[in-house]
Amino acid sequence: MGCCATSENKVVPEPEEENTVTTTSEPADTESKSSEKNAETTLNIVPNKGKKEDRDAMKAIRVSLESKITEGDVDAVKEMITDSKNSKAINYIDPESGGTTLLMFAIQIGKPDMVQLLIDSKADVNAEDSRYHNALFRAVENHSSDDSKEIKISQKTQIESIEILLEAGMDINKQTSDKKETYLMCAAGSYKDEIVDYLIKKKASLNTQDWNKQTALHIAAKSKYVPDMEEKDPRVKIIISLLKSQVDATIEDKWGETALELCQRKKK
Repeated sequence: MGCCATSENKVVPEPEEENTVTTTSEPADTESKSSEKNAETTLNIVPNKGKKEDRDAMKAIRVSLESKITEGDVDAVKEMITDSKNSKAINYIDPESGGTTLLMFAIQIGKPDMVQLLIDSKADVNAEDSRYHNALFRAVENHSSDDSKEIKISQKTQIESIEILLEAGMDINKQTSDKKETYLMCAAGSYKDEIVDYLIKKKASLNTQDWNKQTALHIAAKSKYVPDMEEKDPRVKIIISLLKSQVDATIEDKWGETALELCQRKKK
């Protein structure tokens, strides 16, 4: 469900008929670039070079920090990260969890106070995981890299983290380098109606198009809804919010369909 709930390699093309933000088919003009990016993937998500014992030590510090963050022990986390021996662990990228950083971890378990602490301690807000998603995408979609360990966090809590990240200078209209997703598209495809409303209020671009020339309205219109996820279908709220915000409903995707036409076809 949602816009990107897997931790597969960044550049693997996905089936055209999947109904999520990240599962439309790859445009022909990007296919030649895929093999080039494949070669870069390992380096992109495992930049923790050096001796094996040094990497193992860094991983151990990271695990310890994760434990204290989960417990909500602000003082313990602050003490650990102010120790010069542990400072590099703040931006250690864990290849075993899809290339996540400690900041991403704090976000996906719903700890806005830890998010603020890590940012104040020089956490890299722009670091990307194996799906070219940074911390703000993590906050919007709220998916752990391992679905079996996914923790459900309220949208209100996620908005707290989003607000902290935006105040730290993150661009609300940033697009991923591979599929040109925006945070608004991600929220629309992840059924996050409250986050969609928040991003609209913060002046997120409504009509930006992804690599398939689809807007957030297209994404909301084509997303599959899981009946037991919520009592009411959040897609309806998202579509209404976008339309009320004067999104351009006449924009066609690369297959010549508007969001309304796409929605009608998906119902057949």
